[in-house]
Amino acid sequence: MQDITITAPTSGQITVTATAILDDLDDELAECQLTEVTANPNSHNRALWAGSGESAFEVMTQVRSFATGAGSTKTCDSRCRNLDGSSSNFRAGMMTATFTPDP
Repeated sequence: MQDITITAPTSGQITVTATAILDDLDDELAECQLTEVTANPNSHNRALWAGSGESAFEVMTQVRSFATGAGSTKTCDSRCRNLDGSSSNFRAGMMTATFTPDP
């Protein structure tokens, strides 16, 4: 879907939120993952959404935190794929990142 990059001023946590709408016109099964690597979702930290088979929209949201060091730049990628062999339409994708310094 997209990616977001943030540079941490000090060590802490970067929390990333990704939201999109799945246009599920034909019983779609989609898998998404927030990751620091631009690759297809693997078996870790992934989420699955199943379409209802009707002409409807499903809201998908994921949240993940990453530890980071002072001055470190992190790029987080939101990757999705269709698991049933058809195509998926992802609309209105948006990502935000929040930095929380270590105490």
